[in-house]
Amino acid sequence: MSLHTKLAAFDYVVYQLTEWYSEKNGQWANNDLSRLKVIKLLFFTAAATASVHDAGLLTIFDSFAALPYGHVESEILDHMDESVVYDISRNNTMFKPGIHEYLTEDYLDNDVKNRIIHSISILKEKNPDLINMNAFDLVDLSHRYQSWITVFSLAKRNGKLSMPISCEMIMSEPKIFK
Repeated sequence: MSLHTKLAAFDYVVYQLTEWYSEKNGQWANNDLSRLKVIKLLFFTAAATASVHDAGLLTIFDSFAALPYGHVESEILDHMDESVVYDISRNNTMFKPGIHEYLTEDYLDNDVKNRIIHSISILKEKNPDLINMNAFDLVDLSHRYQSWITVFSLAKRNGKLSMPISCEMIMSEPKIFK
């Protein structure tokens, strides 16, 4: 998948997260959707539909690594500032200057949009308050995944603070959302 398509899918995930945040809180103007929180929620979104038989969104978000703060989609983290729509800072998510709403143009395949919507709906069903957890509680939650425990431990034994996590590891482990 091209980086451009991956970033478009990421923007759509962020859009769905802001919609969820608004549903739970009445608005999202004063949100706490920080860089860390968004990257954690991206992991849970990608993991939600992944199973032994189906990679789900891991076919799109396929570059997860184990870092001290849990699973991180490395390509998205490296290119997050290239979002067309959102300025995601240390504290919150806002529209980029000159943008006042999510762009509804069809620059992302409807199948990908539907897969993202489905994944977010699974998260809402499993833990409706996940969107309101703070970033560090989400970090702690991701630290309960065996994929992170195993790979980060291996990274530390090799004197590193980061190591790629295979999609297959995430696909095959139990998913934890509370």
